[in-house]
Amino acid sequence: MENSVQVKLDKNEGCRRVAHVKVPAEKMAVKYEEIKKEISKTAKVSGFRPGKVPENIIDKVYGPAIKDETMRRMLADAYSESLDKLNAKPISEPVISNVSYDRGKELAFTAEFDVMPEFKLPELSGLKINRRNYIITEADVDRAINEILEKNATFSDIADRGAGKKDIIVINYAVSVGSKVIDKRDNTWLTLDEKSLLPGMYEKVKEMKPGEEKEIEIKLPEDYFKKEFAGAQAGIKVKLISIKSKNIPTLDDSFIKKMGAFENVRKFREAVREDIESFKKKEREDDVKSQILDYLIKNTDITLPQTIFQKMRGKNIDDSINMLKYRGLKEEDINKEKSRIEEASAKDTGKNMKIAYVFHKIVKDFNLEAKNEDINDMIKEMSKDNRHKEEEIRKYYSSEEMKEHLRNKIEEEKVIDFILKKAKIKEIEESKK
Repeated sequence: MENSVQVKLDKNEGCRRVAHVKVPAEKMAVKYEEIKKEISKTAKVSGFRPGKVPENIIDKVYGPAIKDETMRRMLADAYSESLDKLNAKPISEPVISNVSYDRGKELAFTAEFDVMPEFKLPELSGLKINRRNYIITEADVDRAINEILEKNATFSDIADRGAGKKDIIVINYAVSVGSKVIDKRDNTWLTLDEKSLLPGMYEKVKEMKPGEEKEIEIKLPEDYFKKEFAGAQAGIKVKLISIKSKNIPTLDDSFIKKMGAFENVRKFREAVREDIESFKKKEREDDVKSQILDYLIKNTDITLPQTIFQKMRGKNIDDSINMLKYRGLKEEDINKEKSRIEEASAKDTGKNMKIAYVFHKIVKDFNLEAKNEDINDMIKEMSKDNRHKEEEIRKYYSSEEMKEHLRNKIEEEKVIDFILKKAKIKEIEESKK
């Protein structure tokens, strides 16, 4: 009998593979004797000096341990050898089962693992892409500057009148249904109008003065954020803390000096325009990338490895739940969202894995791998647009994990560029009215 590992492969559907492995008894016997020899050198048995214990005593005292160690080592060696024979490249840890071995007999076991999905790429030439070219106008610059001025507004208290429409008010309030408080907020800033308050609150809060308190009876709306109380009669205790007037700064030399090293208002407007152009360029690139990803997802038939899918899906679910906990949601509210989270996680995980495998295949098939010079070029480019020096960026990406992250980013950009060079691009000009 051939003194080598025998392996038979069941090619299951999708990416799962099942290998039935056998190691001949002769090969197992050699490994058993090898391990017995190792143990004999240091074995301690009463009445014998180390290294001088007879073989039959070693077998009797250490036999079970030798057998277990033989099986452990040969499982690993045989699995590795069987992969070489099958020319298989697993992408998941093996599941070993149906292990059978006794001294003097063969070792048999089953190894299950996932491999890379096999699929055909869709046609990558002639993809129709709409690329939006946004025309920046002075009105865009004005809008952006007004937003900056709004964000830098200051507030002062109004004490000589009651609250009026569109005033900024600071209130404490508690919403109760029956004897149960279902929502409580303190020092909440709101614009006083019908949209910002619950239906029926506006008329009651209007004309309230700082320090004044009221109890209001309303019917909660049908779209109330706590669905179990939608449409219920509720009582609201309100205390108006203060009324604020909003003071928007004037765009002048004094203001722009607070914003940075700008010589004058004209230079500030130029910088704002450049920021808008940079933002719109990124928005355009993201839109083009989204069109490419949508095409690849819709036109690639691929079966995902379920072991990895379930692992990644579980991590995404845990991350989503931990984020909700971080935001302060209660366990009962999180449980109500769990089915939605699980459904969304499955969809997102499937989409992300599919794109990752498609990109990987494009990189391999068209020799788009990220080379060392590509990594160096990207780090140098990052140092131009970043506040950190090149040496600091290199140190940040020095670990293998971070290098891999950078390599994936470069290869993703190469794939997008590769497809765009073959695409039919329609330029669309647009601007806000």
